[in-house]
Parts: sequence; structure tokens; C-alpha cells
Amino acid sequence: MERINPRIALPCPDLPPELLDKIAKRLPSEIDVCRFRAVCRCWRSSTPPYKFPTIKLPFPFHPKSNPDPKHSGAYFILTERVVCRIQLPDSRDPDFWLVKVEHAENGKATILNPVTHRKIQIPAAIEMPKVLNILDSVVSEVCKAYALRYVNPSKPDERDDYYDYRYANKVISSVNVENGEYVVMVIDFASRLWRIRSGRKEWKRIGNYSKPFYDVAIVKGQFHAIDAAGGVWAFNSKFGWKTAASCTSKNALKRRLVELYNGELVMVEEMGGPGRGPVSRHFRVKEPVVDVGIYALSKQLEKWVDAKAMDGCIIVVGDDCSFSVPTREGLKAARVFYMDRYSFVQDSFLEDDILRISDDYTCFECDCRGSCNCFHDLEPIATEYLVASDDVGREFEGFYGHNIGVCDFETGKTGTALMFPEYANIFWPPPAWLSRT
Repeated sequence: MERINPRIALPCPDLPPELLDKIAKRLPSEIDVCRFRAVCRCWRSSTPPYKFPTIKLPFPFHPKSNPDPKHSGAYFILTERVVCRIQLPDSRDPDFWLVKVEHAENGKATILNPVTHRKIQIPAAIEMPKVLNILDSVVSEVCKAYALRYVNPSKPDERDDYYDYRYANKVISSVNVENGEYVVMVIDFASRLWRIRSGRKEWKRIGNYSKPFYDVAIVKGQFHAIDAAGGVWAFNSKFGWKTAASCTSKNALKRRLVELYNGELVMVEEMGGPGRGPVSRHFRVKEPVVDVGIYALSKQLEKWVDAKAMDGCIIVVGDDCSFSVPTREGLKAARVFYMDRYSFVQDSFLEDDILRISDDYTCFECDCRGSCNCFHDLEPIATEYLVASDDVGREFEGFYGHNIGVCDFETGKTGTALMFPEYANIFWPPPAWLSRT
């Protein structure tokens, strides 16, 4: 069968405007809206571009707290990121590129690491297209991620990344783009769970005040959370909840809920060793993750059971989202990418009104790029010896220092992604064919 050249103009389908409107309102993603508008001029003019609504949320989370006067009038803005999978059309090459994109109000896009919330700095030597033609590439949305931006009207021109990521360990949201209605759930820096919905002026805390939460996610359209005991909280539309499962490992540094590409819910645990001791009087570096576990809920929903023998797929457990993607035939077991940051933990003398030190894991996974007092310049102490070679360090220049770990359950390899660059190429560098599209 002869393949139609996508660059040849085709007659515009003759559909009534009311039907076009109904179709457009049911498109689930920004990429689908772009494809719909690209069909012809008539469809393009009938459907506006996708725009995430501006959602202002109260600051701080606790309505009775008394923040420092320097935060007077401050609030949060909910921002949306999209993880995309990009590959060539009609290609049998299994390679693809995973990238996270955040759009600014001026229309420009920022490329972020899919595992972290760090910006990927594109070296000048790498040629990147200014516009990605979705007719030349297969672009699919993998998942959405969310973050809270701190805004202080008294300092409108001052952008301080120090505050952007200090308040929330995890943010998820369900937003109706058409009418602006939303529900947002947040795990704050002290591992407390909060929620707010459109029309409300205050955050509401959820759960036992003594029980910290590790993760919150949307699975099959329903909000779920997991606590320090391994218990899963499933929330209904009125935010009543029921719990299931029981504790697995008591030594877990992190637990993440992941909805696999086939709809199954799994939990990924990261276990680590003790700190290596201080690198200075006030900071110390944590040991990297030493083991990763994958668990699925039993049929009775009473406990987590080992799922390491699951079919091959790629699982990403990140800072602001977790997801999975299917892979080529031949991958016999799961391959997990995770955040393996070598954190510098502040001593108590550096506490401020924002960050109260509570444990080793939530305190200082910092992405400030030197804008705060975390001594980010010490990071090479923890990372430079965990790269396969100097050549790999140069090849992954835009990716170096992002501290991503990988665990391959087929080969048993565990370490930083740059120790195994053959795994990291789904994140970096951008595929050569992308610059030719």
C-alpha cells in the first residue's frame, strides 16, 4: 500500500462545527490537540491551542501558621509538566528519547530531566530543532507532572529557586482545563499530606498526624498515597479513604507508587546505606541506593508481594512523577531509573523559617544551582568517580551531575546511570535523527 506523504495537503474533512467542538473538548493531551489542529486550516481555526489554566493556591499549607513577614502576600502557582516519548515513525529501531517539557507563559518551553526537576542544559555543540514537527516524529504523552511555584508579589522581578522546591516533596493534580476546576494533593517538606480543591481558600490536612507520607499519585483516575508503613490510601471523590497493604522493608529511603503502562499498580522501594561521614563540619554526603525492590498488591489487598520477576519494561521513579514505558522485545525483566542524589544535609545552625530538618532523605535534595546555601559546588565530591569514563562525562555533558541511578533486574547491575551509559541514552544525548527532522 502506498504511503501518503504527510506534507501533501489533503482536503479538509467536512464536519459540522458543533462536532469539531465536542471532539476537541475530549482530547486528553496537548499533543492530541496539536495533531487535531494540524489536520487543516478549518480545524486549526476552530480549536484554540492547549493552555493550562493559571491556578493560584494559598501559601503556606498550614492555615494557622505565622510565616515570616518577608513572605507577606505570597502564594503558589500550580505548574504542569509533560513527559513525552519521541521516536521516528515507521522505525524498527527500538531507540526513543524521553523528555519532560514545561511551558512558560511566554510560550517558550523548558526541557527538564524526566527523573528530576532539573533543567537540561543543551551544550552549544548539540544541534536541536527550534520547532518539533510531529508529522516527522512520533510524539506521545507518557504522563503529566506538577510543581508549585512560589510567588511573592512584593518581589515580582526576583526569581528564587530556593523557595520553589522547598515546600513540596510531591504534587499531583486533576485539572479540568475547560472550566478550570481542580483538585490538588501535596506532600510537604515534613512528609505531611494536604489537599485543596477549587473554590476553597485553605489547605486541609489528611491522615494521622504522626504518620509521614512517602508518595501520592493518580492511579486509574483515583488519588492514592503511600505512608511510611507501606499502607496504601485510596481516596474517593469526597476524599474519604480506605487503606490496604502492610509494611515491607523498614529500611526504605523512598517509596514510589507507579501505574504501569498496562494499568497495574506497583510500588518501588529504594534502600540505601548509612552516610559516608562529613565532608565538612556542616554537611555530609549520603551513600547511594544499594538495592531496589518492586512490589505489587496481593489479590486480597493485604500486603505487598515481590514483583521483581515482572515482564520487561522501563520504570522511572522520579522527583515529581513516576511512570513506565514498554520496551523492545528481548528485555526480560524490569529496568528501574531512580533519583540517587548525593544530598548535602544542613546542620541545625542553618535552619530557617522554611526548612526544618527532620530526617536524612527529605531535607536537602537540592536543585538550587547555587542560589541557596547548600554548597552545591561540593557535588563533584560525590559524583565524579561514578562516571564510566572521561569520554562518557564529555558525551553526557548536559546530563552530568543529575545523579540518576539505574537498577537492571535482568543483569543485576545497580549504580549511577553514567556508570552504564548504554542505559542512559534514553535520556541523553538527544538522538542524532532529531536534529534532521
